[in-house]
Amino acid sequence: MIYVPDKETVTARFGTSEMFILAITYDEETAAIAPIDEAPEHYILLNKAGIGEINLDRCFRVVFDDKAAKWTFVCPSDYAHIADKQKRIAQFYKDGCRTISHVLSDLGYMIDLTIRRNRVEKIIVKQDPNKLYRDAYAEALAAGHDAIYADAYATMLTYTNKFPSKDYAILYARAYAAASSERHSEYSSNIGAGVFAEGFASGYIESRINRIHTLMQDLNMTFDQVAEILHISDDDRPHYFNLLFQREDLEITGRENQKDNDLFYTCSLIDYIARKTKNHRAVIVNALGRDRLAKIYDLADIYHSDNIDRVSDDFIKAAGILPGTFDNVADAKYAVPSHWDIGKVYKRLILGIAKERGIDVIDALIAAYNSFVSDKIDDYNSSFYYDNPQSILQTYLSGKLE
Repeated sequence: MIYVPDKETVTARFGTSEMFILAITYDEETAAIAPIDEAPEHYILLNKAGIGEINLDRCFRVVFDDKAAKWTFVCPSDYAHIADKQKRIAQFYKDGCRTISHVLSDLGYMIDLTIRRNRVEKIIVKQDPNKLYRDAYAEALAAGHDAIYADAYATMLTYTNKFPSKDYAILYARAYAAASSERHSEYSSNIGAGVFAEGFASGYIESRINRIHTLMQDLNMTFDQVAEILHISDDDRPHYFNLLFQREDLEITGRENQKDNDLFYTCSLIDYIARKTKNHRAVIVNALGRDRLAKIYDLADIYHSDNIDRVSDDFIKAAGILPGTFDNVADAKYAVPSHWDIGKVYKRLILGIAKERGIDVIDALIAAYNSFVSDKIDDYNSSFYYDNPQSILQTYLSGKLE
């Protein structure tokens, strides 16, 4: 740390209402600090510190007092050599939160960090992030995880504010840590690893919640019974339970009508047959044909009461479906959604198509499975299948992936 004009002068003002200006290089090798009256602008601070104003765009720039810190949020177009703008800003955001909070903590300032961009300020890191990080890191190590996992878990739990609840934050942090740990080391050297791991975490949690809900409905099980089947730890169960019943779209509330449930079963059966025969979903839909699809949809409540494996065998034989070579389950590198999870994705898409196009459900089903969107949904190594349902629908309607 370079103190301007000197360490004694600067530190003597710590703990007062004095405002300070701070610059930290992106590589975290150098930082400079001064009272605001010594260097009212960051370029002045850099010049006085001997760093040079030419490096202004290579520094995290902050002003702070004893109540809050304000980060001038300007992400360079070449930051971390990331071409994608959203990924670049996301990485800049995470790096800045971590770096600035650590430096402030080392200076003895446990204060809120806000970003200042286009005159809008938003709190992004709450008080005492360093303590939260240490506690979370220790918790992960105590649970038997390695240092890579512990760091990822502590970082996400401490510096991310976008979660709808504390429960979601805890689960997200754990999933993120799993994706970032040595079990997924092929991405550890990739600049986009953090963004990729976040997508994995979101999809993993959403998939698990869908799976819990489906099993509770279909098998008439309690939450604890399903948790045992899915090997959900005792520590995670309260979080999943709370998230499950916070969801606005749960059919448990009775808001979903019977025909929507019938469509859900139809789509899930299609996916089950496709996995069993290793075929693209469009191949299954076209082989079954409109009449059989309509039959499944009309009698779904009856088929649903039977064993899905036996039902699938009957339709495979009746439609003459032959084994294929498409195996997206085997190709998946991460958490694999169940056929019920994917059935729900297609159900929502089909209902949206039927409404927007003014066609019946079966025609919308055939259209959905024969579109390019189907291939995107069935790629379990991408984040598309757990994207917002409205985004998936808009992709179909526009005919292109945004």
